[in-house]
Amino acid sequence: MRGQGRPSYRLGLSAGAVAAGVGAEGESLAVGDWVALLPAEKGLHPIAALLPRRSAFVRKTAGERAVRQIVAANLDRLFIAMAVSEDFNPRRLERYLTACANADVAPTLLLTKADLADDLDARIAAVRAVAPDLPCLPLSLVTGVGIDALRATLQPGETFCPRRLLRRWQILAGECAVRHRPAVGRRGF
Repeated sequence: MRGQGRPSYRLGLSAGAVAAGVGAEGESLAVGDWVALLPAEKGLHPIAALLPRRSAFVRKTAGERAVRQIVAANLDRLFIAMAVSEDFNPRRLERYLTACANADVAPTLLLTKADLADDLDARIAAVRAVAPDLPCLPLSLVTGVGIDALRATLQPGETFCPRRLLRRWQILAGECAVRHRPAVGRRGF
């Protein structure tokens, strides 16, 4: 959302969403940031302060000049979605785990499309070779395998799609995460 040359944001509050804007010196916000707001002026609540981040999941931007970009802040858990069919890549998993360790965020691997795996045990063994203690949940949205196990990992007050303001944040990441988000939503999460 842009407003008169300065960024503006749609913020989730317990009473609903509001529009907020930052001053000229304002830092860009990330999903999961907590801010202090002032009363609305011309429909926008000015952001008075960005509260300290407990964690920050970061990446480097693409291009010739790599710049640190905060993808999400104040996370408790990162769900890494990786399809066991075409998307399976243990080296990519290592990169996500490094980013989680740097952000002090607990990772959980979702091995999606488990119904399409030729050898699911071999995929799980490859994950265990990279990260022996990583929580790893094989899932199939077609057959429903693993859905109950995933539900059991979710704690009250947590979400894996940061769409509303809650006490704890989780996020879904991975090459196939965007393709899976609508399907996961249809499964009642």
